[in-house]
Amino acid sequence: MYERELDAIFADPTHEDAQDRIEQLMDALGWKPARDYVLSVLEAPDRTVAQWQLAAAVVWWLSCDKRELPVHRVIALVYARLPHDEGSGENNLAWSIASTLEQKSYLSSYDPLADPRVVAELATVSRRTPPDR
Repeated sequence: MYERELDAIFADPTHEDAQDRIEQLMDALGWKPARDYVLSVLEAPDRTVAQWQLAAAVVWWLSCDKRELPVHRVIALVYARLPHDEGSGENNLAWSIASTLEQKSYLSSYDPLADPRVVAELATVSRRTPPDR
């Protein structure tokens, strides 16, 4: 049931209500099914950047709520999936997620891409480029 609803939301990830609709589903159905679905979006190499950005926004909420997440896998996925342009909101989102999951200060010198645990996860992330990149 929830998968069809999430599929519909992720079919139009830039819709202004997308994040709110996912949050409502999480409240109604529980956060674990939504988390698992969102992680599957980040795992999928054929999703669009917009879908990855929406998934990362949900991961950000989950990390702020201290929900259970596979820390190093999530960090690897957001760094692999989100555009890394200097100063972009996406890079900032990846860093925000990483620093929160690692419980580091936002101004920390922690480098997720130098963390051997993240690097090991990155090596297993499929890198196929989505069509809209």
